[in-house]
Amino acid sequence: MKLIITFIIAFLILISCSINTIEGSSSIIKKKYTIINFDAIELSNFFDVEIIQSDQYKVLLECNENLYEYVNIRISGSTLIAELNGNHTFSNTTLKLKIYLPILKDVSLSGASSINFEEFHSKKIHVELSGASCVSGELFITDKMTINASGASEIILNGKVKNLELDFSGASEFEGKNFIVENDFILDASGASSISTTVNGRLNIDVSGASDVDYYGKGKLINKDISGAGSISKK
Repeated sequence: MKLIITFIIAFLILISCSINTIEGSSSIIKKKYTIINFDAIELSNFFDVEIIQSDQYKVLLECNENLYEYVNIRISGSTLIAELNGNHTFSNTTLKLKIYLPILKDVSLSGASSINFEEFHSKKIHVELSGASCVSGELFITDKMTINASGASEIILNGKVKNLELDFSGASEFEGKNFIVENDFILDASGASSISTTVNGRLNIDVSGASDVDYYGKGKLINKDISGAGSISKK
């Protein structure tokens, strides 16, 4: 009897998942949003976003036609939020955003969302990543960039930054060999994080778990703290 009940429950769960799964249609639509005066972006689900610096604000969406009713793009304070409504899973989807704006100070990504920067210039920027999110592109930061990454997040950057501070956990990865740190590089890495960076100033590194750090450039390692199977290597 218990076996029959277990089978019925498993069957009902399977049916429920099937009902809630939405497959993207072959028809792709484009929409333009009139949204202004934001300097922060918050993404969830699996948006694929391109960030373009411009004097004018513009938000362009490209998605499967049958996904459009679930897309929720709105402003909260000075933050542009992009998410999908409803308790559904999706497959075979197209969900792209092009965001044009003059200044960006804060970025938050969760789920499997990704952001790519097209030669973006800023004084300061903070990036928060979780899940399997990804940040890539070319950035030029004249003061400071901070990145908090967890889960299986990935960051691949080119360009230049004056000061860079990283707080990584889980299996996060930072590929910054071509992202030059001019002054201070501060890192706190745990779990199985992997970091590659080029620093011409000072490095302050705290590594635990199985995290590995490779650094290039003329930088001087002024402080290091290693625990577990972690490593710090000058290349």
